[in-house]
Amino acid sequence: ALPLSSVPDFRSMFNDHHPHHGGAGGSAMFNDHHHFDHHHHSPPHWEHHHHHSHSPPFFHHDILDPFFFPPPVVIPPPVIMAAPPMVVQVPQSGYVTGLCAGNAAFAAPPVTGMAVPTASAAAQTFQWRQLPGKFTVVRAGSRNIVWAINATNDIFQFVPSSGSWLQIPGKAVDIGVGADGTVWAVSPNNGEIYRWDGTMWQRVPGQLKRIAVGNAANVWGVTAQGTMYRWDPNGATWVPIPGQCQSLSCGADGTACCVGMSNEVYRWDAMTSAWVSLPGRLGKIAVGSASHMWGCDPQGQPFRWTGGTWVPVTGRFSEIDVTPAGEVIGVTAANDVFVNF
Repeated sequence: ALPLSSVPDFRSMFNDHHPHHGGAGGSAMFNDHHHFDHHHHSPPHWEHHHHHSHSPPFFHHDILDPFFFPPPVVIPPPVIMAAPPMVVQVPQSGYVTGLCAGNAAFAAPPVTGMAVPTASAAAQTFQWRQLPGKFTVVRAGSRNIVWAINATNDIFQFVPSSGSWLQIPGKAVDIGVGADGTVWAVSPNNGEIYRWDGTMWQRVPGQLKRIAVGNAANVWGVTAQGTMYRWDPNGATWVPIPGQCQSLSCGADGTACCVGMSNEVYRWDAMTSAWVSLPGRLGKIAVGSASHMWGCDPQGQPFRWTGGTWVPVTGRFSEIDVTPAGEVIGVTAANDVFVNF
């Protein structure tokens, strides 16, 4: 396992292995003053272009032409058609038990008494298993396809055979992982967007704050203003989606859900190109498929969608994700990672 506290900085790693780049090497994903030159493929080459403007949301014409970036329009969120659901109290039960590395017992986050958006009377008990490492964001396409970001924006891929994490070159503030292994990331450099090709990061036009990936054909994004877009792989453009959100997720089957700016929950109806209101109030949403939808309320209480209501589940997470098979992975406020598989 990689000692996360001593993971080397990728800039120095990249320059050490590519000396002809010198101090100006590295990906545009991590260098505010360099961008990708598509005429060179391996290793990448970056050039200074001081005469171009770097102000968002526009990119240089020589990066990708034709260029399209959705305008930062503010569209009112959909009207809430459903009344708020019944509010019940989750019982203050004890801790979730399970096994972590070395078969040592651990205690998962406790369920505290608070109001939750569900009509269910009791929280379902899940057996959570802890994965090694400390991360702020973890995304899974399956139990064998798991990527993560730590507190210093370093990127890692989980290696199931060894139970350890492999560092991937680059820096990211958000990452999306599909069931087919598709991986997209949002850079800390002005929200630049990148797609992993198995060897290196390829630049994609636009700027986002959050990215959601179901598979190569289902990629959605959210800007810093909360506006939503869906990637059109045929036209290689971002298609604007009505409304604003604070959390968005999509599955490999095309199912997409979002959490509105007032914590309301919606599911996208592709037939009518409109958002359909779901009951409840959440802070985070996670979609593996139409059959596997999870979320967390603003206090971190996890919930599982049963088709008509949100059922509370023991635990407490700041981030959550679910695969098409229903495998769930969550990150606690202490950056610990737990899974139910």
